[in-house]
Amino acid sequence: AEYLVDNFLAFAQTAIKNNKPFFAQVSFHNNHIPYVAPSRFNALYPSYNDNERDYYGCISAVDAQVSRIRKFLRDSGVANSTFLAFTSDNGPEDNVADHECLPFQNPGNVQGRLGRKRTLTEGGIRMPGLIEYPPLVHTNRVERGYFPASTNDFLPTLLDIAGVSPSADLPLDGISLLPLLAGTATTRATPLGWYSAYPWVLRPPTTEPPPQSCQQRPLRPLPSSFPTNFTTPFDQYQIAWSEGNYKLFACNADPRNSSNWRFSLFNVIDDDREMTDLWPSLGATVGSTLFSHFLSWQESVRHSIAVENKCTVPTLRGEAVLPDSSITK
Repeated sequence: AEYLVDNFLAFAQTAIKNNKPFFAQVSFHNNHIPYVAPSRFNALYPSYNDNERDYYGCISAVDAQVSRIRKFLRDSGVANSTFLAFTSDNGPEDNVADHECLPFQNPGNVQGRLGRKRTLTEGGIRMPGLIEYPPLVHTNRVERGYFPASTNDFLPTLLDIAGVSPSADLPLDGISLLPLLAGTATTRATPLGWYSAYPWVLRPPTTEPPPQSCQQRPLRPLPSSFPTNFTTPFDQYQIAWSEGNYKLFACNADPRNSSNWRFSLFNVIDDDREMTDLWPSLGATVGSTLFSHFLSWQESVRHSIAVENKCTVPTLRGEAVLPDSSITK
């Protein structure tokens, strides 16, 4: 973390000296396994076991470096004109007794939510998000309502700050967060979609009750909008769609078998632990509507892969693929 911030400070100092705006993404890896905390941070947690001391020590090490960034921005006189965001890409690592790196129990806490890293249930995708933007956020506050946001929203937000319109031929999935920061928006008007290339499984040891794998989740009637031979780009094992109060979740242990998708529907405002599956009562109505919206979004994803993308597209199996012939260019 210290090395990353040293490099960021050198980069930002040059930009500020030359009176130029700057953009930087600082990706801290400290709590990614295998995690080993610097001794001075490990020592902050004497009452914990070795694994926990390293984990929490790494969090404290990141905290110290984020503090360096914030202090630098203030000391350089640019804090009041800088958009600063801090978040994570996924939930904590699985609790596994035989991980490829070492046996460990990951201390990361999902506050009782279902799943962890690699899952599209809330424990895998609901992360803390902290934003500093003094022009709109004048005092510390916590958004108590339900306004899901994504790193997809950062680019539209920065374009909005800069007064730049996005390119018409490169549509964005995200939205500007400035209305949220200004307090003029309390709910998200645009849905969010996810894929996961990993099977849905709660890896042992785990304290969650069954189902603990996709195969154990109930096989229910498919949405009325479900197409014959439904596929996802690169055969994803999980899909999720958040719209309003509701979240659609589906998994498949064999993505090439379209009849094997297991669908669930949750009201994530009232039930962020996803314990009450509403699919039996609302699947035919709300669930089918949300899935039809997901399908429209998926077509835009396929179009992005086949048409908008300027690079060779790798599959999960390491092969290169040609543009999807089903896309109308």
